[in-house]
Amino acid sequence: MGFSRRSLHIIIIGAVLWFFFAHHLSAAESVHDMMRTAADFMAAKKYSEALSVYERIIAAHPTCPEAYRNIVTCYSDLGNPHGAIKYMDGLVLEYPHRAEAHYGLGVALYAVGQYDRAAACFAKAVELNPELAAAWNNAAVIQHFIKHDYAAARRYYEKAIAISTRTGNTAVRDIARKNLENLPRPEDLRPMSLEEFLNTFIARAEAHDETGIRLLVLSQKNICPQAFDWLIGAALRAHASGLVGEEATSAELARILAHQYGAVHGSEVLMKKYQEYATLDPERKKAAAQGEKLMGQGLERERQGMAADAVPLYDEARSCFHRSGFKEQRGYAELALGDACRAAQDYRSARAAYRDALTTFMELKDEPRKALALASLGMTESLLGNGDEALEYLNRALAIYKQLNDTQAVEKVRRNIEIIRTKRSSRAAPAR
Repeated sequence: MGFSRRSLHIIIIGAVLWFFFAHHLSAAESVHDMMRTAADFMAAKKYSEALSVYERIIAAHPTCPEAYRNIVTCYSDLGNPHGAIKYMDGLVLEYPHRAEAHYGLGVALYAVGQYDRAAACFAKAVELNPELAAAWNNAAVIQHFIKHDYAAARRYYEKAIAISTRTGNTAVRDIARKNLENLPRPEDLRPMSLEEFLNTFIARAEAHDETGIRLLVLSQKNICPQAFDWLIGAALRAHASGLVGEEATSAELARILAHQYGAVHGSEVLMKKYQEYATLDPERKKAAAQGEKLMGQGLERERQGMAADAVPLYDEARSCFHRSGFKEQRGYAELALGDACRAAQDYRSARAAYRDALTTFMELKDEPRKALALASLGMTESLLGNGDEALEYLNRALAIYKQLNDTQAVEKVRRNIEIIRTKRSSRAAPAR
């Protein structure tokens, strides 16, 4: 029995379709196999071999973002991170409308700390392909960890999660979800007073809300040292009053705050202060508690406009902190003593107190307080009529504030420098 012409056409079309689907199925399998081969090379630290495989993957399957990312990793592991930038830059020049190429260039730039250029590349990638979840996630990471624009980071993470959930990209989805969970809560981003911070912190500690504490500490970095000092002060006051339970509670809250501050901000400064407190014997705790009490009394006198009466209180507080071994608190007392002496117009005593504070904070390597002591010395020298010394101290303070990126302090010190220079110029001008 022979075939009809219609039957022959169906057989031919079927054969063509089979060849087409078989070809693409084989290509998909080869990409999967190549990714696995490259991963094996990476695991064996054969980065050059892995790099070669990933480059072949991009040539055969240019919409595979994992290959672009892993090429950057290979170059970094080979000690040549800028090689990845050169490679990705070439792809962008050759394929300017390929979203994955811009994504790859962004990953390469991020790896060498060029965050603004990386962000621009990720933005271009999602402009060309709004469904590229990996680019949305990386854009969110820059807003989250580099720029600290948490609102933008939240939007980008949510976009990455929605797309990766829809497309089945579980790797990107899981990373974006984890990072989103670690974003500060909106209510934690508003400016807080010390009282608001402490109330929120204590409530979350009592509820064993570790995530909430971590996000609060992340959002309110600047107020954490002040809150820690308040908690340690409360512990010392409780000790002086014989309130063992209250002392233990305040000390534990201080420990939790110090631990989270170190974990979130990578600084051990609060934990060192906590350990300093924890090693105090009863007599030294008593001396520190007395120092805290005297500091409070001195502050109250100053609020009442009685700076001269605050001077002996701060001086005795300094002695108490010296006996307790609380060097940082002693430095604060010395600064307060200098301020009170200056307000009482005893400029020589103010200068001596500020010099002591400067020495203390230099020993502690506390740059912000060191700069404050220098700036205070500068203004005091100016009041004593020592213009050269005043400018020297102020310029030293200015250099530190610039390094700390404290723009407000920089502007204030600059204004004071200009005022002193103007006064000196007017004095030097000849009479007409």
